[in-house]
Amino acid sequence: MNKMILAACAAFLAVGTTSIAQTTTTPQAIEQKGGVQEEIRATSGQLKETYGAVSQQLALLKKEIGPDASAATAAQSERLQSLKTSLSQLEGMLTTVNTANEAQWPEIKGKAEMVRTAATKLIGEKKTSK
Repeated sequence: MNKMILAACAAFLAVGTTSIAQTTTTPQAIEQKGGVQEEIRATSGQLKETYGAVSQQLALLKKEIGPDASAATAAQSERLQSLKTSLSQLEGMLTTVNTANEAQWPEIKGKAEMVRTAATKLIGEKKTSK
């Protein structure tokens, strides 16, 4: 019985060691992949910060409008819709950025920057109108 358990453990160890040896990558590949991964993390962080700011602006506007959304002025309704659209775009872009691979990254990075810039501009419009 002990020999069977010992043989099973040895087999699992051999399989695990073989799979680890097959998945080893070169240091250059790791360094290059790490650079893209760092860019993805940084872009994701920027999108999350922008998402938080837009979310905050949306909450403030909803508070300003009150419980009856039909009481909103035309400008408030337009801004409310713009903020909701921006949040939706940021959510979609966050998902896209976080699932990006190296081949897709240059294109996704450009789109992410456009969405983030548009959202930042939208937030800036409210600050300048105060």
